[in-house]
Amino acid sequence: MKTAIRIRIAAELGTLSVSRAARSRYLTVSLVCAFAAAAAPGGRAQDSSAVAFTLSASFSETMVMLHWEPLDSVHSYNVYADYGKGFVRANPIPVSSRTQFAFAWIEEEGRRRRVVKGNSVSLYVAALAGVRCAEDASRCSEVARSTGVATRYFEGFAEVESRRKLRKVLVKRQSVSRILASGRAVPRDVFLREYPRLTASVVKHYRERIDPQDKGACVPFSTIVSKYFSSRGVECYRAQGRFITQFHSFNIILVDSSEYVLDFTADQFLPGSSPVFIPRNNCFIDSTGAPTDSPQGRCTKMYRAEQVFAPRDLRFTDTEEAALYRAILDSLLRE
Repeated sequence: MKTAIRIRIAAELGTLSVSRAARSRYLTVSLVCAFAAAAAPGGRAQDSSAVAFTLSASFSETMVMLHWEPLDSVHSYNVYADYGKGFVRANPIPVSSRTQFAFAWIEEEGRRRRVVKGNSVSLYVAALAGVRCAEDASRCSEVARSTGVATRYFEGFAEVESRRKLRKVLVKRQSVSRILASGRAVPRDVFLREYPRLTASVVKHYRERIDPQDKGACVPFSTIVSKYFSSRGVECYRAQGRFITQFHSFNIILVDSSEYVLDFTADQFLPGSSPVFIPRNNCFIDSTGAPTDSPQGRCTKMYRAEQVFAPRDLRFTDTEEAALYRAILDSLLRE
């Protein structure tokens, strides 16, 4: 069933709901006059006052797959992306063959640049219509704008360092299956007391000495966190698995009876995120890009553990690359 379009002609006329029989006429005549909102020079979009249609997405580390329902009398669509430089058009030509779009790169100075991983990305779709729009894209006008999606994977769970933020994150019970078959739990009051102090020490070393884009940092740094936290009475495990589909290593802590993911190297996915502290309940990304504890419909899993290691089983390799991480752990243990 194609999505009906409501048209807001002007503020003084209120909202006009267009019937199916009249919809085509209004879209091809009235909308062209009311919403002369074609993309500005340089591919930047101008605002449209048409009621939004729904955009949904599924995610990977390097790509966002957009989906939307087709609109009546709309021949094609433009996709707009903002990755920190303002919204620009992401599609070289209007999308007309299907109502989906795989966003992975932006063309800059004649070169394609992948921008999803390591950037905060926002996206929306603009519907195109107009007289003879199907035959000539230059005659198209943007007549409606979709709702937005964004890579908000850690919203509400990023940079959790203070006791105040920590209290907002802790949950009463776990609603998903357990990873730790027989883990050692930390009492809530002990965790609230110790976590901010331990995290402050780790954050200092991380921000001063680690490159967030170092692809090899997640394993040794999660080893540091596991051994340091555990040495201070907060049992902390290292998990090896995937963030969405990419290999990743992170930590798991059991507080009372609920498991949490602690990730000090999440900045490689979204800048300004570390440390991420998120209940296992919320390790799902909904169709708008935000974390959710109610996975339904088009939903993306994150932080999947394939192996879990107790701190006593962890060792650094005897290599030059591991020397930095051994030095960080030694510094922490001396504090």
